[in-house]
Amino acid sequence: MFPERDDFEALSIELIDCAEEPLERYIKIAEDIGTLLIADPVLWQGSFDWLFAHCEQAYGKNKVHRLLAERAKSSLAVEQYLKNGLAWNDKTSEERCVTQVLQTAEDIWKEFEAERKKERESEKSVRFVSFKIRAWIKRTGNTEMLSAFAQKYLSERDAGDRAEILWIFGKDCPFPLSPELLIRDAESRNERLREAAFFALSYMHHEKVREFALELAGRGEHLSEAVILLANHYQEKDRELFVRLVKSIPVTYDDKTGWHGAHSAVLDLLKTKGVKSAPKELLPFLYEREYIVREMGRRRMATEAFWRECIYDSNREIRVYAGRKMGCGQELKGEKE
Repeated sequence: MFPERDDFEALSIELIDCAEEPLERYIKIAEDIGTLLIADPVLWQGSFDWLFAHCEQAYGKNKVHRLLAERAKSSLAVEQYLKNGLAWNDKTSEERCVTQVLQTAEDIWKEFEAERKKERESEKSVRFVSFKIRAWIKRTGNTEMLSAFAQKYLSERDAGDRAEILWIFGKDCPFPLSPELLIRDAESRNERLREAAFFALSYMHHEKVREFALELAGRGEHLSEAVILLANHYQEKDRELFVRLVKSIPVTYDDKTGWHGAHSAVLDLLKTKGVKSAPKELLPFLYEREYIVREMGRRRMATEAFWRECIYDSNREIRVYAGRKMGCGQELKGEKE
């Protein structure tokens, strides 16, 4: 009844999962939702259970409940959100199990085709349709659908149709088959198909994907994509090549070189625990976000000149953090609340 609500939940989950402090962002979103629940409890009764269940599973049920309960002491909105989630959690879990059994691959494919036709007629991005399908798979846990869509991709002959299907294979929904055809399509002359193939490959972990990344690097082609694929398969022996590749990508305002995606992949790599010989020397080169500054501070990589430069950064949090590192206290000149 409320497709916009489902889309909102899908967006909320993506925003929370990609945040540097996911639970802090979750609390902010929970407060907004709680405000809706207070304003019209009948309309929103039983809503947003998917978001609630996802955060329980992703960040620990007990931890999430404790955090929400603590914030609920000072926020009626968070209190209402928590009550709503606890009241409907068991019921919606049962409903999802029934839905998972009733939905077949053919049913979902028909829905996908209908949605795709609708989006084409309205000139909207077909990627949004694929995003909704991916959200449905994540919501129900029905990963068998991935194999069904992968087989549909293999059977398609039209480059545009194959590209549209490939956008389904994103975060937490990787392409489940061997990547040979994806690799072939990543070198297609069809720009749409090539872009979609690289997108799907960026969420795969397979030795052949790593070999393809090294091949691209050796040929000097699609360097941003090569960095993303290599970051997902990083090994200690890759360090010198990886650093050289990242630094070779021009940083442009319009991002035509794809530098932003490549830099994001490097950030994700540096955040991953247990990576041997992580290329931390790229941190100053990537300096563009608060995380980088804090990480350089944690690793004791920043010089006094660097901190002095940060004091004049446009980001207030960076300015305050730099001031603390320089022993200036929490309140710098012009930083009074």
